[in-house]
Amino acid sequence: MKNAPVAEPFLYDDFQQALGTLKTALVRAPAYALLLGDSGSGKTTLLRALAAKLDRRRFQILYLCHGRPSPSGLARVLAEALHLPLRRTRAETSRLLVQTLRNLPTRLLFWIDE
Repeated sequence: MKNAPVAEPFLYDDFQQALGTLKTALVRAPAYALLLGDSGSGKTTLLRALAAKLDRRRFQILYLCHGRPSPSGLARVLAEALHLPLRRTRAETSRLLVQTLRNLPTRLLFWIDE
């Protein structure tokens, strides 16, 4: 018995178009994006579908849900996720963080989902 092909979870044209647009933007160059929509409109689902399609050898995804960190809190979360020691001052930690991000072998995608 042959296995039936697995259908994509969302066949809506706008979902597929958004998925393609985001993937193209991320693969081409550094990108900053703000994804907005009503609660339940599929923002998180879109990001999860995108994550499943990205090459894990090229992209590293850090996902922070239900949070709105301060700038220093964001630096702390990133430093912990990248296993960096916190420095004595925020400026020292930030410098180490920037240097580490520049030297990563993968592109870092940091998603904050409120």
